[in-house]
Amino acid sequence: MKILHVINSMDMKAGGPPRSLIPIANTQSKKFDVSIISSSKENFENELFDYVKISFLFQRFFFPNLKSIKILFCTIRRNDYIHIHNWWNFISTFTLIFSSILKKKIIITPHGSLHS
Repeated sequence: MKILHVINSMDMKAGGPPRSLIPIANTQSKKFDVSIISSSKENFENELFDYVKISFLFQRFFFPNLKSIKILFCTIRRNDYIHIHNWWNFISTFTLIFSSILKKKIIITPHGSLHS
C-alpha cells in the first residue's frame, strides 16, 4: 500500500501540521510505502520516506506553478491513499480534484483550519 501525505509547508514555523506529520509518516513507513509532497525552504530529507518538493508561482497564496501541478498529479497517480493535511490552499484543492478524478481514497486532516 502506498500513502501520499500532502501538506503546503514542512517548515517547522508553520506549527502543528509538520510537527504531527513527521511521526505519522515515520510510523507508517515501517509497514507501508510513504511519500510526502510539500514545499519547504530548507531541504527536508528522511531515509524512511520519500519527499517531493514543489514550487509555487505565488508563494503568498501557495499557488503552484504548472510544473508542480504536473508533479502533484503524477505523484497522486502512483499512490493508493492520499492524506491531505491543512485546508484552504490551492495544493489541497488540486489534490482533492486529482484524487477524485483518479478515484483514490482520500483522508483529510484540517489541523484546526476549520475552526470558526
